[in-house]
Amino acid sequence: QGPRIFIQEDHSNQLVAVKAIYKGGLLLENETNQGINNLIAQLLTMGTKNRSSTVIAAQIDAMASSIEGFSGRNSLGLEGLFLSQLFENGFDIFWDSLFFPAFDFEETQKAKTLTLEEIRTFEDHLSSYAFQQFSEVLYETHPYRFPIHGIAKTVEQFTPTDLKKYYFSHYHPRDLVIVIVGDVNVSHIMNLIQEKYKSLRYPKSEMPLATLPEKEKPLLTVKKKVVHKNKEQAHLVIGFPGITIDSPNRFAFEVLSSVLSGMSGRLFQELREKQSLAYTVTSFSLEGVDPGFFALYMGTSPFKVEEAHAGLMSELKKLKQGSISSEELIRAQNYLTGVHEIGLQKVSARASTIATSVVYGLGYDEY
Repeated sequence: QGPRIFIQEDHSNQLVAVKAIYKGGLLLENETNQGINNLIAQLLTMGTKNRSSTVIAAQIDAMASSIEGFSGRNSLGLEGLFLSQLFENGFDIFWDSLFFPAFDFEETQKAKTLTLEEIRTFEDHLSSYAFQQFSEVLYETHPYRFPIHGIAKTVEQFTPTDLKKYYFSHYHPRDLVIVIVGDVNVSHIMNLIQEKYKSLRYPKSEMPLATLPEKEKPLLTVKKKVVHKNKEQAHLVIGFPGITIDSPNRFAFEVLSSVLSGMSGRLFQELREKQSLAYTVTSFSLEGVDPGFFALYMGTSPFKVEEAHAGLMSELKKLKQGSISSEELIRAQNYLTGVHEIGLQKVSARASTIATSVVYGLGYDEY
C-alpha cells in the first residue's frame, strides 16, 4: 500500500508546492533518542543514494527552487517549492530525498555539530527556554516535554546506522501523505507518481504502525518552576493542559487567544499600555495529536515579576467571569478570518494545510 496523494490545480501563477508528511516527530521519541527526528529531517536533503548533498544544493539552486526537511511535535517530512516548468526535475530530487536518504557519515557529523551548537546556545534565548521549561513541568511523562533538537547526550551518540534504521522502521509509504498544489495537471502528475512508486523497492516486511505514547494524566495541582539566569529580563509562562487538533473547541480557543493577544488585544492594552508591566505579552493555544496547552506569555523586568504574574492572573480571572465584549469578539473573529483567507493565497500554505489536515485525520478540505 502506497502513500495517499492529493493534488490541487492552481494555474494563477507558475509555482508548484509539494509537501510530504508522516505523523510522528517528537511523538515517537523517548528519553534515549531525543532529537533523532530533528536530525533525520536535516539529513533528508544532505545526500541520497543517487546524489551528494553538493549535487542536490547545486541542482536546487539552478532551478531557483527550495527543498527542506522538517520535524515537529507531531510530524516529520519534506517540503518543496518549484517553478512549474521545472517541476518534474524538482520532484525527482524530492522523491530521491524522501525515499533514498543516504545518512552519509560526514554529512551526519556536520548536522550533529550544528545541532549541538544550537543546543549549547539554546538557554541564551530566554523566551524559547522558558517555554521549554514550561513543557517539562506540564508534561511529566509525555514526549511533548522533550526539546525538538534533543539534548547533547542523545545527539552525540547517534550514528548514520541509527538514523537509517529509525527512519525506515518508523516511517513507511503506507503512512505517508503527499500534497501537490499549483500549476500542474492532475492526471499527468498521478501517472508520474505511479511510475516512480512502481520502481520503489521498499522493505516488504509488514512493520507495525508506529506506536504513539499513552495520554498524559490530568493535572491535579498547580505546578511552578523558577529558573534564575544572570540577565536583566524575566520571562513568564502561565498555562494549562489544552486540547487536541481535532477538538471542536479548537476554534473557540483560537478566538479566545485572539481576544487576548495582538497590539489591540486585552493583554497588550491592559498590562503593557496601562500598567507598563511588559515589553512583550501574548497568548496562544497549541494543539497536538495529543492534548497541547493554552498559555499566556510575558517578557518583563526582573523587578516586576510579581506584579506581572498578578496582572496575568487578573486577566484570566476576568475571562472566567465571562467579560468579553461584542466589540472584542468581532475584532478577533474578523482578524482570524482575514489571516486565514490571506494565508491560503500561497500554494505552499495550502499544501501545508491540506497535508497536516489529512495526516491528523481532519480531512483534505478541512481548511
